[in-house]
Amino acid sequence: MAYAGYLFTENVLKAMRGEDVTQCAFVESNLTSAEFFASPVKFGKDGVEEILPLGELSAYEKQWFDKMMPELKKQIQKESSR
Repeated sequence: MAYAGYLFTENVLKAMRGEDVTQCAFVESNLTSAEFFASPVKFGKDGVEEILPLGELSAYEKQWFDKMMPELKKQIQKESSR
């Protein structure tokens, strides 16, 4: 987990220096019915520049996506009430 944090920080710093960086991040968005979602994000000098679409899901992926959404919303609500 620490290495993932290192890579994320390194890429954000690269974006702040003007490099083109796209990576997944858990951000506030309207891509799904959840208030926050992890998706591909384009970073720039001022932070998040664009939240990119998820892409097409297979029937199998859609099944698991639909199953996961209620739990994700529950966890977001729990964290928001802290």
